[in-house]
Amino acid sequence: MKIEKTKTRVIGKFTDLLNERCSIESFRLSSGQDAICLGIDNPKITVYEDRGLGDYVVVECPEGWSVNGRMYLSKDQVAELLPFLQKFVEK
Repeated sequence: MKIEKTKTRVIGKFTDLLNERCSIESFRLSSGQDAICLGIDNPKITVYEDRGLGDYVVVECPEGWSVNGRMYLSKDQVAELLPFLQKFVEK
């Protein structure tokens, strides 16, 4: 993972198993709450042609549209996820 630091954020950049560009960022919300944001950097729109067969087409996002696939998590939410992630790592 490549780590970048700015005045207000720490950003980790990596690719997932499907070679999608992803990132994780730690920062402080305007409310003063610390947060982590993570997910795919450029999520795609998937249109299923036949749900029964799982056939699908990935389409470009129309101009003026955006797709947000990010999670914004508090410290408490991250703490809830840690045991699950730790079990996964240990298996």
